[in-house]
Amino acid sequence: MTAHILIVDDSEHLQTVLKLTLEFKGHGVTVAGDGRAALEAARAEKFDLIFCDIEMPVMNGIEFVRQFRAELGSATPIVMLTAEGDELARRALAAGATGLIHKPFEPIALLKEIDKYLAAQ
Repeated sequence: MTAHILIVDDSEHLQTVLKLTLEFKGHGVTVAGDGRAALEAARAEKFDLIFCDIEMPVMNGIEFVRQFRAELGSATPIVMLTAEGDELARRALAAGATGLIHKPFEPIALLKEIDKYLAAQ
């Protein structure tokens, strides 16, 4: 099953690696460099899954999750990508994130998360 996935991360390198990996697997991918740009993308199109960094300029991932859930009322799974500690991860989950992947991670871990969330839908 293919999915339409939003990648939210301020690292252009990670954006490129994730986009190429996911497109190779047949998924449609949209990329945003911060939470504000991600909200604009989510207002314009529906996503099956969102991967979102926590620490970003303009609007961080926790605020993105809060606003996404409040404004769009969506049940779309949001998996946080972070190299940060457990406190930020707990805050992201409390804000409405669905899951968490710690950086650095292997692409296979990301693909397993996609399969898990798509199977649940």
